Amino acid sequence: MFLRSGFSIEEADRPIILMEEGQSCNYVYFIAKGAVRIYSSRGEKEFNSWILLDNELIVSLDSFSLRTPSVDNLQALKKTLVVGLSYEHMHQLFRDITHSYG
Repeated sequence: MFLRSGFSIEEADRPIILMEEGQSCNYVYFIAKGAVRIYSSRGEKEFNSWILLDNELIVSLDSFSLRTPSVDNLQALKKTLVVGLSYEHMHQLFRDITHSYG
């Protein structure tokens, strides 16, 4: 089934990096449980931009939509479960919906 195959599930029992700065953001994540922070690094220092919790979406928007390297890091904190929808699958869904309801 196409819809199911377009999702990625990430489960973390400890902090993990979902995306590092310099990479293109390939997923929009839904936080099913836990917390995710968006932060940037300058030298040895880290600067938090956002901390998002259960039932919120998280994405490095410029990177995701423009397909450019991100200036942000996305890090799952504590015990976290996120569901990601990939850029490619999201656009395929848009094409399918457009053709179906056109």
